[in-house]
This record gives sequence, C-alpha cells and structure tokens, in this order.
Amino acid sequence: MSKRLFYPNHLIWQYADYHEEINELLPEIEELVSDWAAIQYNDGNVSDFFKTEYEIRLASFLAYDNLLPIEARKAFSMLPLLCLQENESKSYISKALMMKGKRKGRKRGFKDGQRIRDVEKTISDNPNLTKTKVYEIVADKHCVSSVTIRRTFERYKKNGENKKLNSPVQMF
Repeated sequence: MSKRLFYPNHLIWQYADYHEEINELLPEIEELVSDWAAIQYNDGNVSDFFKTEYEIRLASFLAYDNLLPIEARKAFSMLPLLCLQENESKSYISKALMMKGKRKGRKRGFKDGQRIRDVEKTISDNPNLTKTKVYEIVADKHCVSSVTIRRTFERYKKNGENKKLNSPVQMF
C-alpha cells in the first residue's frame, strides 16, 4: 500500500481491527470504494451501489469517516427515504427512523368535516325539515348512505361539538 486510504483513527479501521481482519478487510474495502467511485448514480437506483446489508454497513462507516465517494454518498443518502417510503404502508415501528405504527381505529378526514358542515348548513337553511330528510339530502350529495351521514353527525355531536371544523389540525 503506497498511499493508504484508511488510518487508525477511522471508524472503518476500528471495525476491521475489532474483527481482527485488518489485513484482509481493508484491501477489500478499498476495492469496493474504487468500484463505487466508478459508478454513476441514477435517480433512486441504490441497488447499483449496495448489493448486501454488509455493504450498507461498510458504507455507513465510510460515510462517518467522510471517505464515501460522492456518487455512493448520493445513493447512501437516499436509503432512509426509500426505507420510509417502503414502510409507509406497513405498521413498522422504528425509533431510529422516527417511524410509528399506524394509528388504530377509524380514520378521520376531510370528508367527515365536509359532511358535518353540509348537515349543519341544511338544517339552518331548512328548519322545517326532519333530521331524517336532512340526512337523506346530504347523503345524496355525497353518494353515501343516510345512515353513514347520521352516524357521522351524531358522533360529532357526542364527541366534539365544541371543536372547530375549520381547523385542519382537528379534521385529520
């Protein structure tokens, strides 16, 4: 080795020393770094760089030591985003990636708030209509069952009549 890439103060050196494989592991990693330096990063195609979990671990050590080639650094920086995107639809919990499991129960959203506003507006515009008729009018407008509208409205009345529906924080 005429020009050394790694020194004892590097984390990758300490990793190799811990596993007592400095003479075997460091030349292998240098070759891997030169391979990564030769590859051009294509948008979102991380698999060109990292073939195994082991290579991702090595890239982590190299990134810590600021020895990861620029193109590999781009691919490595996309890994957490790809992990978050991949696991978004699943109920994984990861403290390191700040991922929480999906919330349990009925998902509330904008539609409920809009339906409640429509019921209240219909009641205020037509005070002589029965609630059943109001629910039917709003149900036809939103293409859902009048029972769904009644349940949504009654749940709102029971749980949070004092909450403002205009607040986006309250609606989701």
